[in-house]
Amino acid sequence: MQREFAESDPQGGSCLIKSRIKPGTFVSQMLDKVLAQTAGRHGGIAMTTLEVKLDLPDRLAREAQAAGLLTPKALAQLLKDAMRRQAAQALLAGAARATEAGGKPMSMAEIQAEVNAVRTERKGRHS
Repeated sequence: MQREFAESDPQGGSCLIKSRIKPGTFVSQMLDKVLAQTAGRHGGIAMTTLEVKLDLPDRLAREAQAAGLLTPKALAQLLKDAMRRQAAQALLAGAARATEAGGKPMSMAEIQAEVNAVRTERKGRHS
């Protein structure tokens, strides 16, 4: 059985460790304990390791490296920021479509009635 896990280094990078360990052995049990402990470092969030290859102009690559933007931590933050921008753009686009459609804004009572209906429907599905 091949086991893989990543350990973070102080600069925010990670080291992927691969080994062949028989299940049920002492080493396998210890590895499971270590993995359980290190999962807490990320707040229990499952992590995915991706290998990304970028083709950048030399100057941009040097400047990004010098600015610390090519570390796993910095790239993760850049992705989070881009996703927030996309979500905001989608929200604004939806608001624009609603305005163009000419519908009147819902009252708080109407919004609460919709929320209650969704909650009731979900409770019915999970019962």
